[in-house]
Amino acid sequence: METCATIKLIDKVECFDFESVSDWFKAVRATSIMGFISLLVALVMTILKMFFMKDKKPIVLAAIGTAFIGDLFILISIAVYSSKVGDLTTSQITHDYHFAFVFCILAMLAAVGAGSVMVVDAVRTKSI
Repeated sequence: METCATIKLIDKVECFDFESVSDWFKAVRATSIMGFISLLVALVMTILKMFFMKDKKPIVLAAIGTAFIGDLFILISIAVYSSKVGDLTTSQITHDYHFAFVFCILAMLAAVGAGSVMVVDAVRTKSI
């Protein structure tokens, strides 16, 4: 896998060839995928609760649990990536976070909000 980075101060492009993927990078990918799958399960459980099984308590608990577990997985992947991304390059290149990284953070915050709203709704309707 080859990647290139532009050094803006001196207008130079450096390319790096990665022979193997680091273990921390594999962990970031794995936790991101598990978080995404957990959030998909939370979405399915929420749709089931809203339209098909309105009075089922286990569906609400599953939706809340998978939403917060997905948030935790995404938070772990963001934290590990942001702390280790400097290890990808051998020189003193600073790394810019792009829009996809910000979208991951926004998705995590939206899922925290959705999980919190589900908890408030469950307590208000005494589903828990």
